[in-house]
Amino acid sequence: MIINILESNEVIEEISEQVHKTWMEGRIKDGWTYGPKRDDILKKTPCIVPYEELPESEKEYDRETARTVVKALASLGYSISRST
Repeated sequence: MIINILESNEVIEEISEQVHKTWMEGRIKDGWTYGPKRDDILKKTPCIVPYEELPESEKEYDRETARTVVKALASLGYSISRST
Protein backbone atom coordinates (compact mmCIF):
# COMPACT_ATOMS: atom_id res chain seq x y z
CA MET A 1 0.00 0.00 0.00
CA ILE A 2 1.51 3.33 -1.03
CA ILE A 3 0.35 6.41 0.86
CA ASN A 4 1.40 10.02 0.97
CA ILE A 5 3.16 9.94 4.31
CA LEU A 6 3.25 13.71 4.71
CA GLU A 7 -0.55 13.74 4.51
CA SER A 8 -0.95 10.90 7.01
CA ASN A 9 -0.94 12.21 10.56
CA GLU A 10 -1.04 8.64 11.84
CA VAL A 11 2.16 7.66 10.03
CA ILE A 12 3.97 10.87 11.01
CA GLU A 13 2.96 10.21 14.62
CA GLU A 14 4.29 6.63 14.43
CA ILE A 15 7.59 7.85 12.99
CA SER A 16 7.77 10.61 15.61
CA GLU A 17 7.35 8.08 18.39
CA GLN A 18 10.25 6.06 16.96
CA VAL A 19 12.37 9.24 16.69
CA HIS A 20 11.75 9.94 20.37
CA LYS A 21 12.44 6.35 21.39
CA THR A 22 15.78 6.39 19.55
CA TRP A 23 16.70 9.77 21.07
CA MET A 24 15.77 8.55 24.55
CA GLU A 25 17.78 5.31 24.19
CA GLY A 26 20.82 7.35 23.16
CA ARG A 27 20.47 9.69 26.12
CA ILE A 28 20.07 6.82 28.58
CA LYS A 29 23.12 5.10 27.07
CA ASP A 30 25.05 8.35 27.64
CA GLY A 31 24.07 8.38 31.32
CA TRP A 32 21.08 10.71 31.25
CA THR A 33 18.14 10.09 33.57
CA TYR A 34 14.75 11.62 34.20
CA GLY A 35 14.62 14.89 36.11
CA PRO A 36 11.82 17.42 36.46
CA LYS A 37 13.94 20.06 34.72
CA ARG A 38 16.87 19.85 32.34
CA ASP A 39 20.28 19.87 33.98
CA ASP A 40 23.19 19.31 31.61
CA ILE A 41 25.72 18.90 34.42
CA LEU A 42 23.72 16.19 36.22
CA LYS A 43 22.46 14.78 32.90
CA LYS A 44 18.80 15.11 33.84
CA THR A 45 15.93 15.79 31.45
CA PRO A 46 12.15 15.76 31.78
CA CYS A 47 11.91 14.20 28.31
CA ILE A 48 13.00 10.71 29.30
CA VAL A 49 9.41 9.54 29.37
CA PRO A 50 7.22 7.60 26.96
CA TYR A 51 6.26 9.59 23.85
CA GLU A 52 2.63 9.92 24.91
CA GLU A 53 3.75 11.70 28.12
CA LEU A 54 5.79 14.36 26.33
CA PRO A 55 4.54 17.93 26.25
CA GLU A 56 2.99 18.85 22.90
CA SER A 57 5.95 21.14 22.10
CA GLU A 58 8.37 18.19 22.34
CA LYS A 59 6.08 15.97 20.27
CA GLU A 60 5.99 18.67 17.59
CA TYR A 61 9.81 18.76 17.55
CA ASP A 62 9.82 14.99 16.86
CA ARG A 63 7.08 15.39 14.23
CA GLU A 64 9.14 18.02 12.42
CA THR A 65 12.14 15.66 12.46
CA ALA A 66 9.95 12.91 10.98
CA ARG A 67 8.58 15.24 8.28
CA THR A 68 12.10 16.40 7.40
CA VAL A 69 13.37 12.85 6.95
CA VAL A 70 10.36 11.86 4.85
CA LYS A 71 10.78 14.97 2.66
CA ALA A 72 14.48 14.22 2.24
CA LEU A 73 13.79 10.65 1.17
CA ALA A 74 11.16 11.83 -1.32
CA SER A 75 13.47 14.48 -2.77
CA LEU A 76 16.11 11.81 -3.31
CA GLY A 77 13.64 9.74 -5.29
CA TYR A 78 12.72 7.16 -2.68
CA SER A 79 9.20 6.01 -2.03
CA ILE A 80 7.90 4.31 1.06
CA SER A 81 5.25 1.63 1.14
CA ARG A 82 3.75 -0.50 3.88
CA SER A 83 3.78 -4.21 3.34
CA THR A 84 0.44 -5.86 3.97
